[in-house]
Amino acid sequence: MKKIYTIGETVFDIMFVDGRPTGGNPGGSVLNSAVSLGRLGLQPIFMSDFCDDLIGRQIAIFLNNNNVVPQQLVDGSTMQTSIALAFLDDN
Repeated sequence: MKKIYTIGETVFDIMFVDGRPTGGNPGGSVLNSAVSLGRLGLQPIFMSDFCDDLIGRQIAIFLNNNNVVPQQLVDGSTMQTSIALAFLDDN
């Protein structure tokens, strides 16, 4: 089988509803595409700037659980994972 390489950013999305956090998920457009490919059984390699912090390790576990091979492009031991905040309300 041919290898599929994906390269993109790694973010952790945190959702807020009415000002309160309701949960979070790994995100980033290429990460989401890699997960879709992994769920189809294609086992893509996701290359990114993974950080060696708590959130970064959780993202790596998420990728492994979704048949995606994470590959670190830089030494993430001194960096922190980027987060994105989404605030949702009735409007």
